[in-house]
Amino acid sequence: LWGYAPANYFAVKASYAKGQDAAVEWKKLIRALHENHMECVMEMYFPEKVNHNLILDALRYWVREYHVDGFHLLGENLPVTQIAQDAWLRRTKIFCAGFENAVLWHPCRYPHLYVYNDEYLYPVRALLNHKNGGMDAFACQQRKQHQYHGFVNYISDNNGFSLRDLFCYEQKHNEDNGEENRDGSDWNLSANYGVEGRSRKQRIVRIRERQMCNAVAVLFLAQGVPLLYEGDETGDSQEGNNNAYCQDNPTGWVNWKNEKSHRRQIEFLQQVIAFRKEHTVLSNPMPFQFSDYKSLGYPDLSYHGEEAWMAGFDPGRQVVGLLYGGGYALRDDATEDDDIYIAFNFHVTEKKLALPKTEKMKGWYRVIDTAREKDAVLDNGVEIEQKQAVIAPQSVAVFVGKR
Repeated sequence: LWGYAPANYFAVKASYAKGQDAAVEWKKLIRALHENHMECVMEMYFPEKVNHNLILDALRYWVREYHVDGFHLLGENLPVTQIAQDAWLRRTKIFCAGFENAVLWHPCRYPHLYVYNDEYLYPVRALLNHKNGGMDAFACQQRKQHQYHGFVNYISDNNGFSLRDLFCYEQKHNEDNGEENRDGSDWNLSANYGVEGRSRKQRIVRIRERQMCNAVAVLFLAQGVPLLYEGDETGDSQEGNNNAYCQDNPTGWVNWKNEKSHRRQIEFLQQVIAFRKEHTVLSNPMPFQFSDYKSLGYPDLSYHGEEAWMAGFDPGRQVVGLLYGGGYALRDDATEDDDIYIAFNFHVTEKKLALPKTEKMKGWYRVIDTAREKDAVLDNGVEIEQKQAVIAPQSVAVFVGKR
């Protein structure tokens, strides 16, 4: 609410309000969010020397007085353990870069801790943009889950490139920030696909659009909590600026007029989110064990290559198939789900992956394919009769094993 400096941690920032009473407006906003099934998570920054008791009192105040739903904590020397164990805060969501293992492994009644850092960002960007990424690290990030705490996954956020710029710029362009382009991260793992910045060449435009769809599919088909930065769904660009906090102008603003021209990307995002919600095995609350602990005839999660049940992770490998056994959907309201097979091909050439059948399966149906420039989500699916599926270069394909 106040920026990244010492502040009055019990006051609403008045300049954000339309009228004279910022506190009342803030309460009305939170009430409206709750009425629309949304939550309010405050990002709170505390400098290193702020008293720990003050921090705890401030967080309790925002929960008690304004009914906020959680906090994203930033700063140094934070009393993270005390916050995680505080009785007032146990039913709120706490997001932080890290927690002590003793806290993370504690079987509390209200799991409310979320690890929020960039450990997902780098392996995914490295593979998407061919920056020496490893498939083993990527596969670990896609299946990452924990029974007592959550993980926040993101490929872009408010610090760094927007999703579009990630595939349009090889280097940062922060000259307008007034620091001679020294500010902002130099470790971006981005790519421009032939031209730095905007391009009218259709070949470049198409691969950038596909890479944005690939990023959305990768993110929302991972086990953790997906975070999509506002504006990425409509292809917002910051013109290569990866530290645009000081640009209170079109560079840092969300351009809502992009919605019409990016209708296809928005629809694809909506369809992938709906697919994730429909198939609960894609967001299991428990980590996968790579075993058939239910005696269903197949494991909860398995990796596949050109041959079924076999996928090496040797250096340079950039293709793999992940098979989620639908019988292992563990949510309380879930019935036995269809099997889900996700094929990732980050190569620049097409590849073939094995499609193994389980005992109760009727057949495999291709339901998502980012290589299709239009209609990447197929409503009824296309049946695959072969034992192998051809995966287009630089694409993500999803198959449903119907029962």
